[in-house]
Amino acid sequence: MAEIPVLPNVENTLAPQDAVTTGSLRQVMRSLPNDVSFGKPSRRGSLLGSIVKNALVLIVLILLTITALYWQTIVNEINYRLIQKNKPAPAVETSTPNGLFAGNQTSYQAQDSHLSADQPIIPQDNRLVISKIGVNAPIVDIPTYNDADVLKSIQQGAGRYADTGIPGQPGNVVLTGHSSYWWWDPGKYKFIFQHLEDLQVGDIITIYYNQVKYDYKVSNKQVVKPSGPHVDAIFDQAAYQDNPILRILTCTPVGTALNRLVVTAEQISPTPKKAAATITH
Repeated sequence: MAEIPVLPNVENTLAPQDAVTTGSLRQVMRSLPNDVSFGKPSRRGSLLGSIVKNALVLIVLILLTITALYWQTIVNEINYRLIQKNKPAPAVETSTPNGLFAGNQTSYQAQDSHLSADQPIIPQDNRLVISKIGVNAPIVDIPTYNDADVLKSIQQGAGRYADTGIPGQPGNVVLTGHSSYWWWDPGKYKFIFQHLEDLQVGDIITIYYNQVKYDYKVSNKQVVKPSGPHVDAIFDQAAYQDNPILRILTCTPVGTALNRLVVTAEQISPTPKKAAATITH
């Protein structure tokens, strides 16, 4: 009967100087540094991985929060850049028989079939129209510079500071409105000036005031801080008694209140002298 081979005893086959007993092996393992893991992740590596994971989660939460707060601004921007900007400017003086523009601030097409698309009809309310950026909104007076009064007024359209110029008369007409605002705010004109920065020197801004049309040509565009000595110059009236102008203010960058974008435009039609004569008579 063949003998069953016996596996060699490794420990006994080692040379005397290389022999390692089980007990001595345990002692060696105990003496190793704590961060030696023989294939398992080290404590330092686990900590770094945890930090990266938490950072990614935090970034995702921040992005979701920003999207939730500014989703309407984002949608408006996508719509404007990809769709509206590539469409021809709508007919500014097209309206319904009662003289009011149809639809919201970006829709004012004629609804009556008997009206010609070129038939000029002046709206009955005071109104700001900037065809290039799709603005068509009522102009409402802001009684004071108190924040509450300003915010309440610009819920209803473009706000005109009541102590500034009146279209058609000498002076400096100052309008303001939101470039963006909280989506849950009840106002309908929270994004009226979201694309005001797209206006360039030479672009036309139209105001209908007391059923008279006034055209202004953009002459300057600048970004300023919300407070400082320059603010008085923005609202100054004395310097514009011979050459009436229009200024539109809004917050910039969009979604913040860090700075103010100021667009200045000079009245070109009717000419200031002709406008003054019309009002006098």
